[in-house]
Amino acid sequence: FYRRLLCAFFGEYRQGAEDSIKWGDEFMKMFPGVYFGFDVFYQAVSLYATARATKQRRYRKRAEKLRTMIGVWVKKGAPNHAHQLHILNAEHAALAGATNKTEVVELFEKAIADATRGGFLQNAALAGERFADYLLSVGDQLQAQRQMKEAIDRYSEWGAMRKVEML
Repeated sequence: FYRRLLCAFFGEYRQGAEDSIKWGDEFMKMFPGVYFGFDVFYQAVSLYATARATKQRRYRKRAEKLRTMIGVWVKKGAPNHAHQLHILNAEHAALAGATNKTEVVELFEKAIADATRGGFLQNAALAGERFADYLLSVGDQLQAQRQMKEAIDRYSEWGAMRKVEML
């Protein structure tokens, strides 16, 4: 779990994605419980990031499976996963190459707002960082810089000073 979490937070998405493909299902079978849901989320973040970077179907396919799993949890009444689903919906739209940039922007903004409102600053910061990456990929450098600054502010508020230094 912690390895995949660290991969997501420190931008080692490819390593996190490979780990998810290799060990994700086994981990879920061996260690279901409290940390299971959050592990699924961090796996999915790394998988979506890697899928966007490499265009490889295997990463997208696994990310979509995990996104669906979180969606089921939210429908069954797991409120602490709702913001995660919003983040993954934004990643999904960005990966799918949504024809309307506004749609992706709105999804990321909603995800960040929901995570912040729920007290999940670390996930709001991570979503902001991923949002900035998306904006760079579509050529919106000014908005990307603004999002990255907001992500840095959230990481700082969360107390992740090493991450702040990295960014």
